[in-house]
Formats: sequence, C-alpha cells, structure tokens
Amino acid sequence: MTVRDNPMQEIVKNAGKEIQGRGFLKKLNAYATNGGDDYIIDDQEKEWINSALTRLVDYYDRVGDPDDEYWTQYSSCKISDDLAVIVEFNVKQKKKTADKNNQSWFLLAVAAALYLPDEESDKEHDTEDKEAIGKFCAILQAVKSQFVRRFVMNCRGSGKFECSCFSAAKKLLNHRIDPNKDMSRELSSDIAYGDKEFKEKFKKYKAKLKPTKQSKKVLADRRIVTYMLVSLSWKKDRSSQEVYPSECPWRHTKNDNSADVQVEHILPQEPVKEGDDSNEFQCRWCMDDCTCTDQTWSHFSQRAREEYTQRLGNLTLLSGDTNSRLSNACWECKRKAYRTQELCWNKEIAEKKCWDCWSIATRQTQMAELAVQVWPGK
Repeated sequence: MTVRDNPMQEIVKNAGKEIQGRGFLKKLNAYATNGGDDYIIDDQEKEWINSALTRLVDYYDRVGDPDDEYWTQYSSCKISDDLAVIVEFNVKQKKKTADKNNQSWFLLAVAAALYLPDEESDKEHDTEDKEAIGKFCAILQAVKSQFVRRFVMNCRGSGKFECSCFSAAKKLLNHRIDPNKDMSRELSSDIAYGDKEFKEKFKKYKAKLKPTKQSKKVLADRRIVTYMLVSLSWKKDRSSQEVYPSECPWRHTKNDNSADVQVEHILPQEPVKEGDDSNEFQCRWCMDDCTCTDQTWSHFSQRAREEYTQRLGNLTLLSGDTNSRLSNACWECKRKAYRTQELCWNKEIAEKKCWDCWSIATRQTQMAELAVQVWPGK
C-alpha cells in the first residue's frame, strides 16, 4: 500500500481556519457537491472527491471511538488505547463534555485516511502497510505527547493548538512534512517552552483527585493520572508492561472501582486523626502487629499535606483490593503492602525507612527526567 494522492488537498488548503470540526466536513461536502465548479472538472472527479470526503468522515468518527471494531486489527500497535487517552484529554479540555469538534481529531482522521487501509482486514500487513501504519502511529504519539505537555503546563485549552493541528493536516495532505520527523515540531510551533520548562513544571505537578467527587472531569483526571503513571513505569522498567500491559487499564475492567488497578496516595488524602479508634484502623491491613509509631502521619504539617498529597511523586498504582484495604494506613503498614506488589516502583518505595516531603519531591524529580523522554516535544 502506498500513500494515497488525496483529492481534498486543494479544498482543505482553501477552506480557512474558521471552519471547525464536523461543521468543517459539512462545508467541504457542500463545496464538493454544489459550490466547487471552479475546482471540479466533471462528474467523475466530483464522485472521486465525494468518495474521499465520505472516507474522511468515516475515519473522523473512528478516531473518536476507540472501541470501534476497526481498530482491533491494530491491537499490536495499541492504537485504540492511544485514542482512548486522547478522548480523556478532550473530556478535560471541553467545558461541558467531550465532543468531536476539534482539530486534533481532524488531523488524526486525515492521517488515517492517508496511511491506513480502507477496510477491516484479518490479513497480515505487508512491509508497505507496516511502514504506512508506522507513520500514522508517529502522528498519534505526537498528538498524545502534546496533550500531556499542555496538560502539565496548564495550557491545554489553547486555541492555537487547534490551529497547529489544522496546519499539520494541510501539510500532510500536501506531503510537505514527514510524519516521523516533523510532526512534534509542527504541533508545538505555537508554544515557547521546551524540555527544560516542561521538566521544571512536571517536578511540581499536582493531580486533582478528589475522593468525594465522581464527575466526568474528575474521572478523566483519574484516568489521565493512571495513564501517566503506567507510561512512566514502562519507561523506568520494561517488565512493568507485564504487570500493566495496557496504558489504559480502565478500558479492560468493568468499572473504575475494579480490583485491577487504582491510584494510591502514599501519604493518605485523609490520614487517621488523633483520638480515632486505632484498633479499627489497624485491622484493615496489619491487625495487631503494627509497629508504626506515627499512625496519624503527624510528621506532615497541614501546610505540607496541602502541598504534597496530590503531587505525582506521592502517587503509585495498586490493585483496587489492596488500595481499599490500605486506605489511610500508617507508613509501616503501607511498606508491607508495597513489598508484595509486582510493580518495581512500589518495591523501591518500600525500601525507604520513612516517607516525607523530601521523598515525594525526589521521586517526582526522577519522574520528570523520564517524562521528557516518554512525551517528547519539538
């Protein structure tokens, strides 16, 4: 399979940045069927363009639906998981709800139309197929990296990113950029910060995981943080992929409260308060053999808790069952639990004699060093 010459190149080139999302496709279709006499030479070419538009619309719907059966043929590339991550970022980006009215999905639809086969296939992809699929995956990874970087830098709502995606789509259609080499630079053309700024911001990044709220945005936050922790653990130790074979564990469970994986706050969000019944507290994990002298985490001041509880360096991943049993347990109880976990990060955490502000900051600094490699910029 070779990259297709797309008859929409000239139309997209002249469409204008003011046309957004699905409205963009509707106007293109109207242009092709009614108002394109200056461009469309005859009925045959009109049919050709309409066919291309239909194909693009199909891919536009598919990239917004990671569960579409079409993506099952790319299970080894984990395309559907990557699309699921982008969907969650869109939930966070939109004020009301995620929809398909954004240029990042349009860019991915254009890339899919250029590089992926037309129909579902059970056949093994040949060398040319794999090369073309690799280009689509490179574009997908670049989009995902930009979402993470803008999320951490708190500039994810920038309309300039939409313009960058639209510009990249036009250049793809005109074969003016190399998906493997140029896409990251093209998508970050509207921002001034680089790896240094991203790393510094990542060192202080705080999640927004509120235990009592389960809105769509809070759920999206939890899923995004889960994705980030899994991706970082993969980079740190490849054996982590055996523990978490998907970067989107929530897609492979019945619900987000399943026993498979949950985000764990090492310093609890709600530590045991002075005067609480410690016996009831202890029996949740260690029964009567608790040796910890600080069951209330009193070595963290209120100000320190506010600063460090939601830091990424204070978060790890546990099975849901273990997480619920630990809850607000003391440090010694948590160390015992972490030693039994397969994830290498948890075993490293368990080696520490105490868990304090310095431990959290140091761990997050190590995460930041990995982050610039996992989500490359320009």
